[in-house]
Amino acid sequence: MPTAQSINKLAAEANRLLQRRDYGAALGVLQQLLSACPDHPFLGYYQMLLRSELMKAGGLPAVGPELAKSYESKLQSGFFDRWLSGGNILDIGYKGSFYAAAPVLPHAVGVDMDLPGYDGLTLPFAEASQDGVFACHCLEHMPDIVAALREWMRVLRVGGHLVVIVPHQHLYEKRRAPPSPWNDDHRHFLTPASLLDFVEKAFAVNSYRLRHLADNDFGYDYAIGPQAHAVGCYEIEMVLEKRTPPSWSF
Repeated sequence: MPTAQSINKLAAEANRLLQRRDYGAALGVLQQLLSACPDHPFLGYYQMLLRSELMKAGGLPAVGPELAKSYESKLQSGFFDRWLSGGNILDIGYKGSFYAAAPVLPHAVGVDMDLPGYDGLTLPFAEASQDGVFACHCLEHMPDIVAALREWMRVLRVGGHLVVIVPHQHLYEKRRAPPSPWNDDHRHFLTPASLLDFVEKAFAVNSYRLRHLADNDFGYDYAIGPQAHAVGCYEIEMVLEKRTPPSWSF
Protein backbone atom coordinates (compact mmCIF):
# COMPACT_ATOMS: atom_id res chain seq x y z
CA MET A 1 0.00 0.00 0.00
CA PRO A 2 1.58 3.32 -1.08
CA THR A 3 2.14 5.78 1.74
CA ALA A 4 1.39 9.48 1.64
CA GLN A 5 5.12 10.14 1.77
CA SER A 6 5.84 7.92 -1.23
CA ILE A 7 2.99 9.51 -3.22
CA ASN A 8 4.23 13.01 -2.45
CA LYS A 9 7.73 11.95 -3.48
CA LEU A 10 6.41 10.71 -6.85
CA ALA A 11 4.51 13.96 -7.40
CA ALA A 12 7.59 16.04 -6.61
CA GLU A 13 9.73 13.92 -8.93
CA ALA A 14 7.20 14.25 -11.77
CA ASN A 15 7.22 18.01 -11.37
CA ARG A 16 11.05 18.10 -11.32
CA LEU A 17 11.35 16.02 -14.48
CA LEU A 18 8.77 18.10 -16.32
CA GLN A 19 10.63 21.27 -15.43
CA ARG A 20 13.83 19.68 -16.79
CA ARG A 21 11.93 18.60 -19.94
CA ASP A 22 12.92 14.97 -19.38
CA TYR A 23 9.66 13.78 -20.92
CA GLY A 24 10.37 10.06 -21.11
CA ALA A 25 11.28 9.83 -17.45
CA ALA A 26 8.36 12.11 -16.50
CA LEU A 27 5.91 9.84 -18.29
CA GLY A 28 7.20 6.83 -16.35
CA VAL A 29 6.81 8.63 -13.02
CA LEU A 30 3.32 9.81 -13.96
CA GLN A 31 2.34 6.22 -14.70
CA GLN A 32 3.62 5.20 -11.25
CA LEU A 33 1.68 8.08 -9.68
CA LEU A 34 -1.47 7.02 -11.51
CA SER A 35 -1.13 3.47 -10.18
CA ALA A 36 -0.37 4.62 -6.64
CA CYS A 37 -2.99 7.35 -6.37
CA PRO A 38 -5.48 7.60 -9.28
CA ASP A 39 -7.23 10.60 -7.70
CA HIS A 40 -4.11 12.65 -6.88
CA PRO A 41 -5.21 16.31 -7.23
CA PHE A 42 -2.21 17.32 -9.37
CA LEU A 43 -2.14 14.29 -11.66
CA GLY A 44 -4.34 15.87 -14.30
CA TYR A 45 -2.24 19.02 -14.32
CA TYR A 46 1.00 17.06 -14.72
CA GLN A 47 -0.48 15.10 -17.61
CA MET A 48 -1.62 18.33 -19.30
CA LEU A 49 1.80 19.89 -18.80
CA LEU A 50 3.49 16.88 -20.36
CA ARG A 51 1.15 17.00 -23.35
CA SER A 52 1.88 20.68 -23.87
CA GLU A 53 5.63 20.12 -23.75
CA LEU A 54 5.42 17.20 -26.19
CA MET A 55 3.53 19.44 -28.60
CA LYS A 56 6.40 21.90 -28.50
CA ALA A 57 8.88 19.12 -29.10
CA GLY A 58 6.80 18.08 -32.13
CA GLY A 59 6.88 21.53 -33.71
CA LEU A 60 3.49 22.76 -32.51
CA PRO A 61 3.04 25.86 -30.32
CA ALA A 62 3.54 25.06 -26.65
CA VAL A 63 0.10 26.37 -25.74
CA GLY A 64 -1.20 26.17 -22.18
CA PRO A 65 -2.08 22.76 -20.75
CA GLU A 66 -5.87 23.16 -21.04
CA LEU A 67 -5.80 24.13 -24.71
CA ALA A 68 -3.16 21.49 -25.44
CA LYS A 69 -5.66 18.70 -24.73
CA SER A 70 -7.69 19.43 -27.87
CA TYR A 71 -5.30 21.66 -29.86
CA GLU A 72 -4.47 19.11 -32.54
CA SER A 73 -8.11 18.17 -33.07
CA LYS A 74 -9.00 21.86 -33.45
CA LEU A 75 -6.24 22.25 -36.03
CA GLN A 76 -7.42 19.20 -37.96
CA SER A 77 -11.10 20.19 -37.86
CA GLY A 78 -10.41 23.71 -39.13
CA PHE A 79 -11.66 25.34 -35.91
CA PHE A 80 -8.87 27.90 -35.86
CA ASP A 81 -9.01 28.52 -39.63
CA ARG A 82 -12.73 29.23 -39.41
CA TRP A 83 -12.96 31.33 -36.27
CA LEU A 84 -9.52 32.93 -35.97
CA SER A 85 -8.77 33.93 -39.55
CA GLY A 86 -7.00 37.20 -40.29
CA GLY A 87 -3.68 38.67 -39.34
CA ASN A 88 -4.63 40.43 -36.10
CA ILE A 89 -5.44 37.95 -33.34
CA LEU A 90 -5.29 38.41 -29.57
CA ASP A 91 -4.96 35.55 -27.08
CA ILE A 92 -6.19 36.81 -23.70
CA GLY A 93 -4.73 35.23 -20.56
CA TYR A 94 -2.73 32.73 -22.57
CA LYS A 95 -0.16 31.96 -19.87
CA GLY A 96 -2.31 31.26 -16.85
CA SER A 97 -0.03 29.47 -14.40
CA PHE A 98 2.06 28.02 -17.24
CA TYR A 99 4.53 30.84 -17.75
CA ALA A 100 6.27 29.28 -20.76
CA ALA A 101 3.03 28.99 -22.76
CA ALA A 102 2.79 30.27 -26.32
CA PRO A 103 -0.22 32.05 -27.85
CA VAL A 104 -2.83 30.02 -29.70
CA LEU A 105 -1.40 30.79 -33.16
CA PRO A 106 2.15 31.74 -34.18
CA HIS A 107 1.10 35.23 -35.28
CA ALA A 108 -1.27 35.88 -32.37
CA VAL A 109 -0.39 38.49 -29.76
CA GLY A 110 -0.42 37.05 -26.28
CA VAL A 111 -2.10 39.23 -23.68
CA ASP A 112 -1.18 38.65 -20.05
CA MET A 113 -0.29 40.77 -17.06
CA ASP A 114 3.23 41.42 -18.34
CA LEU A 115 1.96 43.12 -21.52
CA PRO A 116 2.64 46.89 -21.28
CA GLY A 117 -0.60 48.85 -20.95
CA TYR A 118 -2.73 45.88 -19.90
CA ASP A 119 -4.28 46.13 -16.42
CA GLY A 120 -6.18 42.86 -16.38
CA LEU A 121 -9.23 44.33 -18.13
CA THR A 122 -8.51 47.23 -20.49
CA LEU A 123 -6.73 46.12 -23.65
CA PRO A 124 -4.04 48.43 -25.08
CA PHE A 125 -5.47 48.10 -28.59
CA ALA A 126 -7.65 50.40 -30.67
CA GLU A 127 -11.34 49.85 -31.20
CA ALA A 128 -12.16 47.52 -34.11
CA SER A 129 -8.47 46.72 -34.65
CA GLN A 130 -8.58 42.92 -34.32
CA ASP A 131 -9.79 40.13 -36.60
CA GLY A 132 -10.21 37.70 -33.71
CA VAL A 133 -10.02 37.53 -29.93
CA PHE A 134 -9.37 34.21 -28.19
CA ALA A 135 -9.73 33.56 -24.45
CA CYS A 136 -9.28 30.03 -23.13
CA HIS A 137 -9.96 29.28 -19.46
CA CYS A 138 -9.72 32.97 -18.64
CA LEU A 139 -13.24 34.41 -18.31
CA GLU A 140 -14.00 32.45 -15.13
CA HIS A 141 -11.16 34.35 -13.41
CA MET A 142 -12.43 37.83 -14.32
CA PRO A 143 -14.04 39.84 -11.49
CA ASP A 144 -16.64 41.32 -13.88
CA ILE A 145 -17.61 39.01 -16.75
CA VAL A 146 -19.84 41.57 -18.46
CA ALA A 147 -17.09 44.21 -18.45
CA ALA A 148 -14.56 41.69 -19.79
CA LEU A 149 -16.82 40.58 -22.64
CA ARG A 150 -17.50 44.19 -23.62
CA GLU A 151 -13.80 45.05 -23.65
CA TRP A 152 -12.92 42.01 -25.73
CA MET A 153 -15.68 42.84 -28.20
CA ARG A 154 -14.61 46.49 -28.33
CA VAL A 155 -11.33 45.72 -30.08
CA LEU A 156 -12.97 43.38 -32.63
CA ARG A 157 -13.78 44.58 -36.12
CA VAL A 158 -17.26 43.97 -37.46
CA GLY A 159 -17.29 40.43 -38.81
CA GLY A 160 -14.55 39.34 -36.42
CA HIS A 161 -14.98 36.51 -33.94
CA LEU A 162 -14.74 36.33 -30.18
CA VAL A 163 -13.80 32.78 -29.15
CA VAL A 164 -14.33 31.99 -25.48
CA ILE A 165 -13.58 28.66 -23.80
CA VAL A 166 -14.46 28.16 -20.13
CA PRO A 167 -14.64 25.22 -17.72
CA HIS A 168 -18.06 23.59 -17.56
CA GLN A 169 -19.46 23.68 -14.03
CA HIS A 170 -20.99 20.22 -14.36
CA LEU A 171 -17.79 18.62 -15.71
CA TYR A 172 -14.98 20.45 -13.92
CA GLU A 173 -16.17 22.00 -10.66
CA LYS A 174 -18.80 19.30 -10.08
CA ARG A 175 -20.42 21.35 -7.35
CA ARG A 176 -23.24 23.91 -7.18
CA ALA A 177 -21.42 27.07 -6.07
CA PRO A 178 -17.95 28.51 -5.42
CA PRO A 179 -15.40 28.07 -4.07
CA SER A 180 -13.86 25.69 -6.55
CA PRO A 181 -12.23 22.63 -5.02
CA TRP A 182 -9.59 22.67 -7.76
CA ASN A 183 -8.80 26.32 -8.47
CA ASP A 184 -9.37 28.93 -5.79
CA ASP A 185 -9.15 31.74 -8.37
CA HIS A 186 -12.30 30.58 -10.21
CA ARG A 187 -14.69 33.42 -9.39
CA HIS A 188 -17.56 32.05 -11.51
CA PHE A 189 -19.04 28.64 -12.27
CA LEU A 190 -20.42 28.54 -15.80
CA THR A 191 -22.81 26.43 -17.85
CA PRO A 192 -23.86 27.12 -21.44
CA ALA A 193 -27.04 28.79 -20.16
CA SER A 194 -25.32 31.03 -17.62
CA LEU A 195 -22.62 31.98 -20.12
CA LEU A 196 -25.25 33.08 -22.63
CA ASP A 197 -27.01 35.03 -19.90
CA PHE A 198 -23.82 37.07 -19.39
CA VAL A 199 -23.59 37.59 -23.17
CA GLU A 200 -27.12 38.99 -23.33
CA LYS A 201 -26.35 41.31 -20.43
CA ALA A 202 -23.15 42.51 -22.08
CA PHE A 203 -24.28 43.35 -25.61
CA ALA A 204 -27.03 45.24 -27.36
CA VAL A 205 -29.65 43.31 -29.32
CA ASN A 206 -28.40 42.32 -32.78
CA SER A 207 -24.88 43.60 -32.16
CA TYR A 208 -23.58 40.03 -32.29
CA ARG A 209 -24.51 36.58 -33.51
CA LEU A 210 -23.86 33.28 -31.76
CA ARG A 211 -21.99 31.15 -34.31
CA HIS A 212 -20.87 28.20 -32.21
CA LEU A 213 -21.75 26.75 -28.81
CA ALA A 214 -20.65 23.28 -27.76
CA ASP A 215 -19.59 21.15 -24.81
CA ASN A 216 -16.10 19.77 -25.34
CA ASP A 217 -15.83 16.54 -23.35
CA PHE A 218 -13.15 14.93 -25.52
CA GLY A 219 -11.48 12.20 -23.49
CA TYR A 220 -13.53 12.99 -20.39
CA ASP A 221 -13.66 10.25 -17.77
CA TYR A 222 -17.23 10.19 -16.44
CA ALA A 223 -16.29 7.52 -13.91
CA ILE A 224 -14.42 10.11 -11.81
CA GLY A 225 -16.80 11.71 -9.35
CA PRO A 226 -16.78 15.05 -7.51
CA GLN A 227 -14.18 13.86 -5.01
CA ALA A 228 -11.37 13.92 -7.60
CA HIS A 229 -10.07 16.25 -10.28
CA ALA A 230 -11.57 15.65 -13.72
CA VAL A 231 -9.58 13.99 -16.51
CA GLY A 232 -10.00 14.92 -20.17
CA CYS A 233 -11.65 18.00 -21.65
CA TYR A 234 -14.33 19.64 -19.52
CA GLU A 235 -15.19 22.90 -21.21
CA ILE A 236 -17.68 25.04 -23.08
CA GLU A 237 -16.75 26.51 -26.46
CA MET A 238 -18.51 29.67 -27.61
CA VAL A 239 -17.97 31.83 -30.69
CA LEU A 240 -19.62 35.22 -31.20
CA GLU A 241 -19.47 37.24 -34.40
CA LYS A 242 -19.50 41.02 -34.06
CA ARG A 243 -22.21 42.63 -36.17
CA THR A 244 -23.36 46.13 -37.05
CA PRO A 245 -26.81 46.50 -35.49
CA PRO A 246 -29.63 47.23 -37.97
CA SER A 247 -31.31 50.61 -38.07
CA TRP A 248 -34.44 49.26 -36.40
CA SER A 249 -34.88 48.20 -32.81
CA PHE A 250 -37.64 46.93 -30.52
